[in-house]
Amino acid sequence: MSQKLYVRLSQEERAALEKMTRSGIGKAREITRARILLLADRNQPDWKTQAQIAEAVGVWPVTVSRTCRRFVLEGKSALRERPRPGQVPKITGDVEANLLLLACSETAYR
Repeated sequence: MSQKLYVRLSQEERAALEKMTRSGIGKAREITRARILLLADRNQPDWKTQAQIAEAVGVWPVTVSRTCRRFVLEGKSALRERPRPGQVPKITGDVEANLLLLACSETAYR
C-alpha cells in the first residue's frame, strides 16, 4: 500500500512560491508547478484536492500528483525540469558561433 504524501510548505517556501507566481518571471512550467504546490499546501485551511487543483490550474490530475510527490521527496528542485535523455544536439557551440558571425556580417546582406 502506498504512503500518503502531503505538501506542507514552510512560511519561507510559501512566500517564495507566491512571489514567483505573482511576478510571472520564470518559465511557465515552473510557475504552474508553483501554483499547484500553493493550492496543495496542507498547512492552509483552504487547501484543495488534486482534482480541484487540476481544474483550477488547467492540468491533468496526474500532473498534480507527480508534482506534489516530487516536491515532498526532492524539495524545491521539483519546480525545475529534469534532464531528458535523447539525441545529442546537432548544433554545437562552434556551429552556433559561426552562424551568428555569418548572420551579423555585412556579406550576409548582399
